[in-house]
Amino acid sequence: MPSVAHGYVNPDIQPYDYDMEKAATMLRAAGFDDIDNDDILEGPDGTDLHLTLLLWSSGYNAKIAEVLKNDWKNLGINLEIKQIDPNQWQKEVHNYPMFFSGMPYLMHDDPEDLTHFGSNEFFGKPNWYDYSNPQYDQLISELRSTADDDERRDTGYRMQEILAEDVPCVPICSIDSIVAYRSDRFTGWESVNPMYWNVVDIKQLSNIKPVSPVSEE
Repeated sequence: MPSVAHGYVNPDIQPYDYDMEKAATMLRAAGFDDIDNDDILEGPDGTDLHLTLLLWSSGYNAKIAEVLKNDWKNLGINLEIKQIDPNQWQKEVHNYPMFFSGMPYLMHDDPEDLTHFGSNEFFGKPNWYDYSNPQYDQLISELRSTADDDERRDTGYRMQEILAEDVPCVPICSIDSIVAYRSDRFTGWESVNPMYWNVVDIKQLSNIKPVSPVSEE
């Protein structure tokens, strides 16, 4: 998350372009075409291109999913959004090839959050993406064996290079949060990267200081 990770983001990795025309061209090159002129692409076997997107929460997640559905409809993809109970999430994600979820925001100010893609990082269980790469797991071990900031940054850069190549997931968007604070009373708000997007963040509260000593009346 660039807005929080700052220097830990590998500058050599470029995000995917939002290019609907290129996406349509790639689909047709892969053998998908609207054979019966019903605005839905058919595959080489003549079956409509129908995808199911798993969703576990409402709110802005559901709104983003609807945007995807509308965009993909313009590409000729019939997208079904399936809402499931949050308690069934951990089980159901392994039964679907595609799902939508919000990336955990804790530790985004450190490469530690990249361990989310380790093969057995969910308390010894496979990650949501069923992604496994021995080289990536080795880098997780290297990351956790050092507290040196430069070494952690370099390891994080290499981890991001692997993720960009393997693409275990496709980042869609980053949602900003607006927090109000009193800059006339306290200083230090902007010199640390928060772990939480609100004013009660422990890192921020331990860093801010009064602009001037409060005098007793």
